[in-house]
Amino acid sequence: MRWIFGAILAAALVCSGTTARAQIDPRFVLQQVIVQFQAGRPDPSWYSPQLWQIFAAQTSNTMVYPMLNLLGPVQNIVLLNLNELPAGTVYIFSAQHTNGVSNWLLSIGRWVPRIEYAEAQFLPRGGLSQPDTQNTAPFGNPSPSPDQGGNPAPTPPPMLPTSQSDACRRFPNLC
Repeated sequence: MRWIFGAILAAALVCSGTTARAQIDPRFVLQQVIVQFQAGRPDPSWYSPQLWQIFAAQTSNTMVYPMLNLLGPVQNIVLLNLNELPAGTVYIFSAQHTNGVSNWLLSIGRWVPRIEYAEAQFLPRGGLSQPDTQNTAPFGNPSPSPDQGGNPAPTPPPMLPTSQSDACRRFPNLC
C-alpha cells in the first residue's frame, strides 16, 4: 500500500507543466505525510536526505511524532497559501484533526519530486488555526502558542512577487 502512495506522489510531482501542476491537490500530499508519521512508516523517497535525517534525529529513529498522534485522524485540510518559486513550491496548510489542529509549511521541489523542507505546529484542541510561520519550529519540534479559540477561519496571506516574498527570503535556493 505504501508504494501506491509513493507512486502517486512521484507521478504527481514529476508533472512539471503548469496544467498538470494545477491538477495536483497538495492537500492529498499533506494527508499522506500525516498518516505516514502517525504510523511511523514514512516513505524515504518522499523526502530529501537532509529532511530524513532531521526526522530520524527528532524521533530517535522511530519516525513517530507523539503529538501528531495525540491530535488524531485528519478531518479537513485547508491550503492557506502557496508560493510558486523557480525551483519549487512552498505550501502553507492548516489541518483540522479530531483533537486539535496542525499547521504546516511544506516545500516541494520542482525538478526532484520530493519534500525538501517541512515545518509543523501541533496544537491540541482549542489551539490556533492560523499558522504563525515566524514562530513555527522545524517539523517535530513545535513551539507552543496561546489559545485563540473561537476565531473565524484564517484568511490566506496575499501573494507577493517572488523577489519580495517571505518564501524567497526563507528558501533562496528555490528562487
